[in-house]
Amino acid sequence: MKKILLSMLMIAIVTTTNAQLWIGGGVGFNSGSIKNVADSETKSNKDSLTLSISPKIGYRINKLDIGLKFTYATTRLYPDKEKNDNNWNQTTGYSISAFARYALISVGDFSLRAVADISCGASKPKTSKGEKNKEAKITEGDKTTAIAFNLYPMLSYSLSNHFELEADLNFMGLTASFAKKPIDDDKVDRSVNYSSVGLAINNNAVTVSSLMNVGLIYKF
Repeated sequence: MKKILLSMLMIAIVTTTNAQLWIGGGVGFNSGSIKNVADSETKSNKDSLTLSISPKIGYRINKLDIGLKFTYATTRLYPDKEKNDNNWNQTTGYSISAFARYALISVGDFSLRAVADISCGASKPKTSKGEKNKEAKITEGDKTTAIAFNLYPMLSYSLSNHFELEADLNFMGLTASFAKKPIDDDKVDRSVNYSSVGLAINNNAVTVSSLMNVGLIYKF
């Protein structure tokens, strides 16, 4: 028994000695266009914009990192170019994630890491309806809550002993998400549950994230 406890103590001491605390964060940006074409005729054409910010803190033990991340993101779908209106949609959300990532391959200062995280969060939509150049009516929707499991690759580049660049490749993510959204009903308190599994943008089932998040960490 004493040998086992001594071995566990030695492992803990070695692990703590090799561990390194770091802090950092990332930003994401993505713009695009959503076009609906039917019978060779454009029915709708809307631009979209997504912005996100993700501060995080972690602990590195050899090739393994564990940590926490907070993400705030907003996605806006602008008025239809084919119509003379002021109708737009905007979804704002946040999530808190616990993650673990492991360095699979390292070549020089570059590393390819596999990232796995579990996150929970919420999002809320906002809709504007009205004519162009006139005051529009803004309506807020119900809040959607969600939990998600994500797996995606990340590239990192070591700038020095303390600074490291990172890029989350969200467009290559595997996601399993479970979300709950209330239904407007004056008589009954109801909600709808959603679940999905597949290759998709890592969005925590809460709010659409950018295709790639770029960030910087500082290692103490």
